[in-house]
Amino acid sequence: VRTYRETVAKTASQRPGAARGGPSAPMLELRTGDEVEHTAFGQGTVLDVQPMSGDAMVTVQFQGAEKPKRLMLKFAGSHMKKL
Repeated sequence: VRTYRETVAKTASQRPGAARGGPSAPMLELRTGDEVEHTAFGQGTVLDVQPMSGDAMVTVQFQGAEKPKRLMLKFAGSHMKKL
């Protein structure tokens, strides 16, 4: 029987560069009030940035969206640029 942590570590070790500081784009540095553009959601304003274990949960209000989107920065950063 494997724990969740062991399963994640094994899966990560099977992906080249994953979870070992391999080749990846540097994480965006965002602050509340920054303007961003996401490839799928368009332009928006950063409402909140909460650091989380080497990543960050970013809350962005995109133009035309009813509710803000909450995105993990390591993943969303590759689809987003700071304006």
